[in-house]
Amino acid sequence: MCSPVFDRMLSSDMKEAQERVIEVGVATQHEFEILYALLMPGAFLTRSVKPSQVESLLRISDYYEVSFIKKACEQKLLSLPATPARLIEASKYGLKRQLARCVKEISPRLALQDLLQVYDHSPELLLAVTFALRGCVTEDCTREGLGRVVAKVKEEKEEDDDDDSRLM
Repeated sequence: MCSPVFDRMLSSDMKEAQERVIEVGVATQHEFEILYALLMPGAFLTRSVKPSQVESLLRISDYYEVSFIKKACEQKLLSLPATPARLIEASKYGLKRQLARCVKEISPRLALQDLLQVYDHSPELLLAVTFALRGCVTEDCTREGLGRVVAKVKEEKEEDDDDDSRLM
C-alpha cells in the first residue's frame, strides 16, 4: 500500500479495518478525491500535480505519509516563485530543497511583517533567514543543519579570540 498510515488503519484491530471505512478529517471530499486519483495505478505523474493543488496535497500526503506525492509537490514548488508563505510551508512539511531555495532567494527582500510571520512559525527558520542575510548560507535549514552552522561560527569566533589573546 502506498501509505503506511492507511496500511496500519486497514490491517489492524482499528475501527477502520473492521468497518473498511476511513474517515478523512484533514481534507475536503474534493481534495481527497484528487489525492486518491493520483494513487490509482498508472495515474501518477509529477506533472499531474497542479499549482492550485499543492497546498492541500502537501497537507494530506504529509498526514497519510504518501512520500511520492509529497516529493511531487516539492518538485512543483521548486518551479514556482519563492514567497514567505512558501518558505513557511517548506519548513512545516520538511521540504529541504524548497526550504533552502526559499531562504536563499527571499531573505534579502523580507519585510518586517514577513520576518514576524517566519518567527511565529519557527525561531530556527528566522535564524536560517538571518544566516542567509549575513552570507552564511546552508543548504540544510533543519534544526540540526543550523546547529552545525552555529557550532562552526562559534568555533571560528573562539579561534579568532585565541589569536587575539596571543597577540597581546
